[in-house]
Amino acid sequence: MLGTLGQLQQELAAAQHQIQVGQQAFANLQAQTQAQVPPAAISRKVEVFADPGTYKGERAKFREWWVKMKVWVQAYTAALPANMDKCLAVWSQMEGPIAGRYSHSWITECQESGIWPSWDDLKDEVDAFFSPQSEREWAQAQMQRMTQGGQSIEIFLNSSLP
Repeated sequence: MLGTLGQLQQELAAAQHQIQVGQQAFANLQAQTQAQVPPAAISRKVEVFADPGTYKGERAKFREWWVKMKVWVQAYTAALPANMDKCLAVWSQMEGPIAGRYSHSWITECQESGIWPSWDDLKDEVDAFFSPQSEREWAQAQMQRMTQGGQSIEIFLNSSLP
């Protein structure tokens, strides 16, 4: 019985030694693997930045929304690496009869052609389309939409002048 007990103790000591060797080998391998991973490939926690919300086509609110949207896209550049990602991030936040149609037409065109505007081109295009024109142009556009008795204001005024 003593011979068997001694044998078991030796086997136990050998098994413990093998476990220690295995643990050391694992630690060495893990250290080598971490040393080989470039810092840019390490996933970082994305800090929360306020969502700019949706733009529903109201010209008076465009500037505020657009500033927030541009900052939001810049903050999440790592999460939006491709032109397509940036474009869709902006266009998906546009709703309503004007902004919604605008974004829908751009998304359709880009999907069909496979060509997406660069971030700079997208900013220029959105600015040009939605930014209020000069005060005079804006006022003229508002006046052209006015009606008096079912007639455009221009026709009404012209008919009342001698």
